[in-house]
Amino acid sequence: TMPDRLQLIHSSRLSEGKGTFLVVEVCALLRDRGVAFDARITGGADAETMARLHALIAERGLENRVKVLGRIPEEELLDLLGRSDVLIHLSKIDSYPLIVLEAMACGLPVLYSANGGVPELVGTETGVGLECPEDWETPRPPTAEAMGEGMLKIAEKHGAMGTLARARAVERFDIQPWIQRHREVFEQLLK
Repeated sequence: TMPDRLQLIHSSRLSEGKGTFLVVEVCALLRDRGVAFDARITGGADAETMARLHALIAERGLENRVKVLGRIPEEELLDLLGRSDVLIHLSKIDSYPLIVLEAMACGLPVLYSANGGVPELVGTETGVGLECPEDWETPRPPTAEAMGEGMLKIAEKHGAMGTLARARAVERFDIQPWIQRHREVFEQLLK
């Protein structure tokens, strides 16, 4: 079931390429569909990008629902992830975004652009991947309809998806098995 008020987070270098402006569009779609939510956007950006971001939030009438926190300390980000329901990661292309793994480890499902390495990280049961043709020449973001439908799908199943996200992060990306495997390899080499 959907929480009373969905808590969304986006964290990255704030830019067009990282999908930051698309997050605002997702929020506008959710508002228009009557979904209660709060969104937090964290990360650094130049003054021009920050001004454009704040202007878009105001233009969409989302000042009371979307807060831009800027760059925050890691401890604060982890706390924020722990209090969130969904990570929105609509990057144009990303090979191995650490924020996705951190969010999954905190039990968050992910709404993401299905390109780069993100689909392999998230899988099909721990988030919703949106078609976003890989094209370095022309950015091709997911459609507004796909973003809205994907977010609603996650909102309805966020509890189960979050549990699976945490399990996937621990099972596939926990560092301890890697350390043990390297230890075994080095011990064999030293014999």
